[in-house]
Amino acid sequence: MGHQRSSFGRNLAPSMETFGTKSGPDCIALESKQHLQIFTRNGRMRLVRLVDSGERVLLEMSGEVVLKPDLDLADTLEIEVKDPELRAFGTYSRRYVLSFLPVVFIWHVIKWSVSMKFELMSDGESPWWRGLLMLVNGFFFCAGGLWKNCAASLTGETDLNLTHKTFCCLCVALVVMVVAGANVAQLPTTILGGSALFLSGTPLQYFQTRAKYPERRFTSCMLWALANFSSTIGVGVILIVIVVTYRLLLSAGQPVAANLFLPISTALTESLMVSYIRLLYTKLVVDKRPLVPGDISYVALPFMLTAAHGLTEGARVTGVFAGAVTSGEYSWVGSVLLTLFLNVMVRTGWTRLCGFHLLKWTIGFPYAFICAPTAYSKLHDETKIYVGYFRFPCILALISARAIVYQDLSFSGSQAAAYNQSAALALLCMLVTEFLEDYIVVQQIIPMSGLVKSCRDQSKMAAKIGGDRSLLRQDRSLKRSEGGLPRFAFLLSLGALFATDNQVRRALAEACGELEALEHEPLGDRCAASREATTWSPSPRSEESRWDGRGSCGPPGASFAR
Repeated sequence: MGHQRSSFGRNLAPSMETFGTKSGPDCIALESKQHLQIFTRNGRMRLVRLVDSGERVLLEMSGEVVLKPDLDLADTLEIEVKDPELRAFGTYSRRYVLSFLPVVFIWHVIKWSVSMKFELMSDGESPWWRGLLMLVNGFFFCAGGLWKNCAASLTGETDLNLTHKTFCCLCVALVVMVVAGANVAQLPTTILGGSALFLSGTPLQYFQTRAKYPERRFTSCMLWALANFSSTIGVGVILIVIVVTYRLLLSAGQPVAANLFLPISTALTESLMVSYIRLLYTKLVVDKRPLVPGDISYVALPFMLTAAHGLTEGARVTGVFAGAVTSGEYSWVGSVLLTLFLNVMVRTGWTRLCGFHLLKWTIGFPYAFICAPTAYSKLHDETKIYVGYFRFPCILALISARAIVYQDLSFSGSQAAAYNQSAALALLCMLVTEFLEDYIVVQQIIPMSGLVKSCRDQSKMAAKIGGDRSLLRQDRSLKRSEGGLPRFAFLLSLGALFATDNQVRRALAEACGELEALEHEPLGDRCAASREATTWSPSPRSEESRWDGRGSCGPPGASFAR
């Protein structure tokens, strides 16, 4: 914004930026007509505002304000967040995702090739190789996240210790080898192996850490852990039913119904699952603190939201690809195009906007907030940038393994690498539409909807008529948890400004400087609450900046721009 950023500022630049969210801290260079206001409370700098020449607030953040930071201060400054509801959601690293996908592809090529070789050579013997390949896949590619998820859900710890991990591995290996050796399908074997992982080392660590968490209760923690389990395995079971129904419609000669059913049912299932996860987290974690301890929002909650989108995308590619393999026809085109349209509309907020206005016109605007975006939906949208690609390495590895084993690169015959031309084109089109969808959303080819403004306008109306229907809690204090410094707003949960859940919204609004609450509060009141305001602005004569001590707080009723 105008001036050149320093080298320190460039090091702090966000690593990934999308609409309304970014990963990593931020750095802003002020223009000549802008100035920065820093407000203090009880002698500590707690609030920062970016104001233009007309005293209009452009940006506001609250937290622990530090002047002239350097790398030494960044390494030593204590920023632990004591309140677990004010901690940041975990998200993905683009660098690790890009480096991990080729590894997954290479491993699955090896797995499919070895599996096909043994299946071709088997002569009625027990398929011991199936269980072994599943164990290698699970321990190297799944166990790390599952251990952290189970530990956070049931024990409140960040991870299982080495002893409990070893015990988990032994139990899972025993279950998987026995079940797979009995010719049980891979899906129920995976479910049983995951159950063994959860029921073995995790409860053992819970009972060994009871002295560390005296307020923790086993019933409350177990209910949340089971809810976590049900929201991942449960959505998988629902999607299996959807894929089977799609295949039945295709086999019954109803391609139009099938192509409408698959994208609509999967999109509806995914949206309902996000709302279900929000309800579970609010009722079983937020309302139960401190009976359920730990940083749930770092691994467990993102894991659930990731599973909702990842399994849904997996169901879509499985249904379309399997349908193309068995039929060899091109009836899948409509399903792929409709999926692209629905995903773009959902991710840009236009689906929510339509639902919001529909409910407002039919049953009233208090109920229309059901369609309002939340911190959970924003985190869910953020994971879509990465999770949509996790489904492709497995199928591409299957095609590559068939080409290696059968040495057949044609598009016809039982040993064709891609089965047939329709299946190959279906997979290619789904990969292209995934790239196209992300490009449209990230580059805002289709602009984001104005749903947040609509929600804010309706909340103002409710406040004016004296109603208690506004879901935006007004907390005018700037207090923070004792003993810890909060992170800045851009380090808090993704999309915190869009949260509408009562209890979570209250915590997020406080952590992000009560931006929504300030819209209901005259700026003069906040000026009175702040004992001192110091303004900082760039000098018009040079790029060097200066302190001018004007202490301006802006006129009451000044508008806010996001």
